[in-house]
Amino acid sequence: MDTGDYLLAMDGEGEQAATWRHRPHRLVYDLCNEIERLQEALTPSADTKAAYIGEFTQPSEIDGVCDVTISWTATKDIMAAIRTRAAEAAGKEGE
Repeated sequence: MDTGDYLLAMDGEGEQAATWRHRPHRLVYDLCNEIERLQEALTPSADTKAAYIGEFTQPSEIDGVCDVTISWTATKDIMAAIRTRAAEAAGKEGE
């Protein structure tokens, strides 16, 4: 689901409308859970390190190597940049 699905459901439309029709508070809980899941995915931790380490490569032609694995430090920097950009877009600079 994306935010459009939630917006449609609030208006009683879309595939999820029936899910929240009689329990609108569930919509808030579901959105909070989704936010927490996304924040966790963008927060460096042992879990995200285990999930992301070695997942990202960059093309390279050094010494005949085709791809170079992006370091965990670079991955953390990318995660921080995404969090900063999201906070700025939400008007919460510095979070």
